[in-house]
Amino acid sequence: MVAEKDVPILTALQNAELLELLNLEKQTASAVYSSLVDSIVTGQSSMDSINAINETLKTQSRYAKTWYETSRQQFEQKVQDLSAENYKKEFGGEIYWEYIGAPLDEKTRYECQMALQKQVFTNAEKESFETGGMFDAGVPRWRCRHLFW
Repeated sequence: MVAEKDVPILTALQNAELLELLNLEKQTASAVYSSLVDSIVTGQSSMDSINAINETLKTQSRYAKTWYETSRQQFEQKVQDLSAENYKKEFGGEIYWEYIGAPLDEKTRYECQMALQKQVFTNAEKESFETGGMFDAGVPRWRCRHLFW
């Protein structure tokens, strides 16, 4: 059950069409988005979502896991962004972000290593990082295991 106060946030997320940012074909975006929503709303497992994407996109199935994981991370980040926006509207002041996620390991990209070491970001620094400007990084960060909290 969705709390009444969360309805505007979920509506905004639905309208955001996050997958369009990935420049995926319409069919691909629809398959990934549907599986993502199913996993969040119904609690469908990640593997079931990935299998659904695979079934829909048989010719592109090797990308299903990447699209799902990247889309899921972007969705979770958007929830945090909207929450921070609402907090700022209600209480004002500067928003500070902590960069969190998987620990440093062999999969951690250079820009994520730098962000994990920096740890705390202002809103302007977060925006610079997300657009690839802070650590000269590519966007989107496919299968990134970190987000701002």
